[in-house]
Amino acid sequence: MDTKARKQKKRSVDSDDVSREKRPKRAAECTNFMEKSATVEAKKEQIVTEEIVAIKLTCSLESNGDQPRPNRRLTDFVLLDSNGVPQPVEMLELGDIFIEGVALPLGDEIKNEMGVRFQSFGRVENWTISGYEDGSPVIWISTELADYDCREPASRYKKIYDFFFEKACACVEVFKNLSKNPNTSLDELLAAVVRSMSGSKTFSSIAATQEFVISQGEFIYNQLAGLDETAKSHETSFVKNPVLVSLRDKSSKVHKALSNVAMRIDEGKAVTSDQLMDDAEDEHVNYAKLIRDEKCRKSKDWSRNKKSSKPSASNNFYIKINENEIANDYPHPSYYKNTEEETDELVLFDRGYEVETRYLPWRTLHNWALYKSDSSFISLEILLMQKCDDSDVTVFGSGVVAEDDGTGFCLDDSESSIQSHDHDGMRIFLSQIKEWTVDIGAEMVFIILRTDMAWYRLGKPSKQYAPWFEPVLKTVRVGIRILALHNIETRIAKLSYVDVIKRLSGLDENDKAYISSEFLNVDRYVVVHGQIILKLLREYLGIRRCPFVTCLASEMQDRHHTKCIIKKKKKILHNQKNLNPGADMPRVVSKRKAMQATTTRLINRIWGEFCTIYLPEDSSEEIGAEEEVEEEDENEEEDTIAEAVDAAHKKIRYSCREIRWEGESYGESSVGEPLYGQALVGGGKVAVGGAVILEVDDQDKIYFVEYMFQSSDHYKMLHGKLLQRGSETVLGTAANERELFLTNECLTVQLKDIKGTVNFEIRSRPWGYQYRKENMVADKLERAREEERKAKDLPTEYYCKSLYSPKRGGFFSLPRSDMGLGSGFCSSCKIREKEEERPEDISAEKAYVSDIHEVYYSQDTYILPPKAIKGKCEVMKKDDMPLHREYPLLNHIFFCELFYDSSNGHLNKLPSSIKLMLSSIKDEKLLREKKGKGVESGTDYAMIDEVPKEMRLATLDIFAGCGGLSYGLEKAGVSDTKWAIEYEAPAGQAFKQNHPKTTVFVDNCNVILRAIMEKCGDVDDCISTTEAAELAAKLDENKKSTLPLPGQVDFINGGPPCQGFSRLNRFSDRSWSKVQCEMILAFLSFADYFRPKYFLLENVKTFVTFHEGHTFQLTLASLLEMGYQVRFGLLEAGAYGISQPRKRAFIWAAAPNEVLPEWPEPMHVFNNPGFKISLSRGLHYAAVRSTKFGAPFRSITVRDTIGDLPPVKSGESEINKEYGAVPVSWFQKAMRGNMIVLTDHICKKMNELNLIRCKKIPKTPGADWRDLPDENVKLSNGVVKKLIPSGLINKAKEHNGYRGLYGRLDWQGDFPTSITDPQPSGFVGVCFHPDQDRIISIRECARSQGFPDSYEFSGKIKDKHRQIGNAVPPPLAFALGRKLKEALHLKSSRSQCQS
Repeated sequence: MDTKARKQKKRSVDSDDVSREKRPKRAAECTNFMEKSATVEAKKEQIVTEEIVAIKLTCSLESNGDQPRPNRRLTDFVLLDSNGVPQPVEMLELGDIFIEGVALPLGDEIKNEMGVRFQSFGRVENWTISGYEDGSPVIWISTELADYDCREPASRYKKIYDFFFEKACACVEVFKNLSKNPNTSLDELLAAVVRSMSGSKTFSSIAATQEFVISQGEFIYNQLAGLDETAKSHETSFVKNPVLVSLRDKSSKVHKALSNVAMRIDEGKAVTSDQLMDDAEDEHVNYAKLIRDEKCRKSKDWSRNKKSSKPSASNNFYIKINENEIANDYPHPSYYKNTEEETDELVLFDRGYEVETRYLPWRTLHNWALYKSDSSFISLEILLMQKCDDSDVTVFGSGVVAEDDGTGFCLDDSESSIQSHDHDGMRIFLSQIKEWTVDIGAEMVFIILRTDMAWYRLGKPSKQYAPWFEPVLKTVRVGIRILALHNIETRIAKLSYVDVIKRLSGLDENDKAYISSEFLNVDRYVVVHGQIILKLLREYLGIRRCPFVTCLASEMQDRHHTKCIIKKKKKILHNQKNLNPGADMPRVVSKRKAMQATTTRLINRIWGEFCTIYLPEDSSEEIGAEEEVEEEDENEEEDTIAEAVDAAHKKIRYSCREIRWEGESYGESSVGEPLYGQALVGGGKVAVGGAVILEVDDQDKIYFVEYMFQSSDHYKMLHGKLLQRGSETVLGTAANERELFLTNECLTVQLKDIKGTVNFEIRSRPWGYQYRKENMVADKLERAREEERKAKDLPTEYYCKSLYSPKRGGFFSLPRSDMGLGSGFCSSCKIREKEEERPEDISAEKAYVSDIHEVYYSQDTYILPPKAIKGKCEVMKKDDMPLHREYPLLNHIFFCELFYDSSNGHLNKLPSSIKLMLSSIKDEKLLREKKGKGVESGTDYAMIDEVPKEMRLATLDIFAGCGGLSYGLEKAGVSDTKWAIEYEAPAGQAFKQNHPKTTVFVDNCNVILRAIMEKCGDVDDCISTTEAAELAAKLDENKKSTLPLPGQVDFINGGPPCQGFSRLNRFSDRSWSKVQCEMILAFLSFADYFRPKYFLLENVKTFVTFHEGHTFQLTLASLLEMGYQVRFGLLEAGAYGISQPRKRAFIWAAAPNEVLPEWPEPMHVFNNPGFKISLSRGLHYAAVRSTKFGAPFRSITVRDTIGDLPPVKSGESEINKEYGAVPVSWFQKAMRGNMIVLTDHICKKMNELNLIRCKKIPKTPGADWRDLPDENVKLSNGVVKKLIPSGLINKAKEHNGYRGLYGRLDWQGDFPTSITDPQPSGFVGVCFHPDQDRIISIRECARSQGFPDSYEFSGKIKDKHRQIGNAVPPPLAFALGRKLKEALHLKSSRSQCQS
């Protein structure tokens, strides 16, 4: 059989087609169902011998009764062969296997005594593993008639089945880890999987667990690879996952041995080893695998039984370290001094419930330190590595918490390299640390500690604490060396304690595990630090007693180490107070703390109702229930629609199907067909402007009646447009079930095809902030009325207020003036009705020094098909070009002065004999300005047709950052940012410096919204935390007086930081309590309360798919509920004039009476595939075309961007300096403007080793760590290090070769996506200057985003990088702003025409 997981085919039960395979000898012959069932007594265990009988007896309580193929639950079961011998699940690949056990309905709530016991039936056709998403394996076995969920095996079968179940657990754990982090290493994967399976009773040690997982590598690979067959395109792919492939290959040695075993099974068959390995399903190989697994299982049973037969008291005790004995290996006492704000760990995690430690969340802790209650530093060694009853050690800690990223320590790292650097994340203080442990891999060491809130994988410690961590890492290396000595010893009993100490004494001084050459010194060190060594040996060797372990434990007790009783309780209570000394210190409330969003009641209702239904508060026991609730709700929605249709059918139940016109014809169509306004169909009235139900493609759909007519062949006809249910649009389950959307899909049908009518209205309400309360009351009454109608089983009353256009990617105001006129006209039907060269065509160098508008005339001709023509452009004389050419480029305007001779590659002045048809200046005002002035060489963001400042949109920028979005919109001449809200002080200061006239609130937006609603007397409509209310009340009166008010704000824009997108707070669950903390709720609440004319949301491209698209859908639904027109799309910033790929999602919203802006045309060639948003019914929407194969202008390169900036050294800190050279490229001139002094051309300082690596990276395009020579370097402190990063050794063939790490920029390429912390080993590793040995500077990063040199940044160097990395590129914002300005002009033009 194919062991890949996949969806099984379902077949209906047919009692006449019961399989009569050979059964076990004990099976009785009985096929008469009526006779057997009549003898069954109620409330007694029913016993049958036919599977069909068991299926039918359990169908009344079945939870999946509507499914054609039955599903049942199986308990007390055994799988056996035809001789009645129990067999493993996989044995069905080689022979017939049958089932014996108790069948029950699938629901968990059904008690066992209601089941039906069968003695044997089958045969079993196949088996499948499911439950990957829930994190707990479910084993299904299938016969010809049904599928069975295997729950509890019979006691005699438990040992056999448990081994297979552990294989399934390994599959699920690998799935979980790879889904979360597909780019992990094999070491990290094995450590995580083994850690999660460590509670299993099947394995005696961590080493045994790891050995088991590796041995099942091929099995795990096959199972997960099978999931790809049914996976969606955006889900994790497993077939080519390098880590999963490595796990499979790691088990290849076992598989190779299988070929020899298989050949010995049947020597009569001439089967080669190669043939065996090529055909993984060959029965000999399968049989050999089963033999191996069975031996493995029995050996583990034997080892467990052996240990249990001779219980060792030492297993119940833990030997604790003596603090006085290790004091000499540590620094003098020192105290923890905190200089930054810290958040209580308890704030980040839910409390108040009992949880097993293995289910605690995982995080990484950087820049950390450990200390006692008096804040004095304490070693990890003093902290117990296992939970004990009489532990008297109280240890706390602090650090920067981030999402678990697999951080570890390389085994060959020097002790000087363990100090931490700055990391993004939240600084917290931990509750009491309860235990810690060490996981080891081939090249990495993982130090892990646990509080009652979470597990923390430790990154590098703080500089202050590093000396206290060095002895721990040293001891771990010693322990690993001792472990290696035991692994290579053929008989561990021969390796005495003295032998080990002697071998450690003989190590070379450069060895990382070197202690001393003196025997006594080594002996002392091993004994006093024995806690770590004993732990490693017992977990990774799987032994409790051997000469070394026994002797070391005895020596430790003699040294005054003490024994503690190991605690067996695994559950902890999330309900204690944090006793960390930092909890009593006065703290400033962190603005980055996850405060519940302040919302209006409308936003709270929309998101709250959705999350209550689809994302309930979940726990490990309620996951399955959550899924069932969701399915029931979906069915209820379908039932509601079906009821509405049925009710409508009852109103027009066409027995005689009488169809006639109601009233006389009032006109004719364009082809002379008489038009009618009403018709009677089966006694029901159908009218123009109403809605009817039609069956299209076997589905009932609702259509809006545009007009009715009688055809020339005397058929009574109807022409209508599809009214699409919200759930069938991009909104999905976030849609209002009563709202329909008009579309441009139309059809013509006969009146006899009408199945019914629906209650329907075209909704029209007054819009604006002043009507909010009035509309809220109306909505509340409507919802109450609809609930009442549902209770009375009355049909749904639908409404429509928007047009949905998948082709245009949005929801628009209804074309009310064209709807339901009955005129015979349908707007939807109407809808369906020599070569020039450039500098870049010649050479990259010519392109670099030329004006981007310049083209050359040539006499080369090309023949192109019509479809290759994308539009038209203008070519002018250079003197006729606009005085100020805008940046970014939005017009197709060029100039030509030179002739290019392709025969010799020369450029010459345009010959007088060549007469070009050039465009001329059409603007008389511009013509007058140009007389006598010549052409200005500099370019700026100067605008054509600029809107006067007083006429621009009064704008509120939320989550403003340093102001990239506002800057671009203002330069587009459409926006005047009067208010901005930013919670990070350095970014807020940068915004003030660049927008001096803007009122900037450096505060939490939740507090500001609360204060505004309080000021306006709308507290009843405000839902906020007590903390937000208290902070709002404490705001300075001067600040309160400057708060924006409804009616003053025309435009709101911003990029809310959704919690799920940040590495800091990516919670695994999606319950309403977590969703409430997402700032997008507050952002939408600002829009709801202010009701501005325009609204713009920016976010990362994964915004549209995050949480399965729910966040995106709810955002659209919220804006539509407010009455906005909405448009959505994905844009590539690189196509708008910057040298950087930066894909971003945008949502425009416009008031019903405004014009919704179009998307700006991408103007630059950029290598991107184009980006589409998945809609309903298999449709996709692309906001703009891809420019991968062509655009009006060439790409902007790295040389274009920074080629004029002066050289600086690594760690340069001088803020102001001279340029030293003139700008060359068009882009450089645009960026420099009128600046004389260059600012912020400073860069991060690298450590000595990375600087050496940087110097060794070749100054060639694409060079990175793979180009480093394989050699050692000696640092200034005498430490010898490998030049190739230890974590990357032997990784060149994995994960795309980790391409880009320690990489150089390419002068003719582009920058990587701008991030908040460029570093050579980081997520975006290409950060070295093309020619200089340093990380790119602040100013270079700013230029890569399109910030002009005049733009200022604030704070430390890490703050400035954060401001740039989080910003919207100004050129992209500018392009969006120009389209907004066009929309305003279009509305103005329409208004003038109407007047």
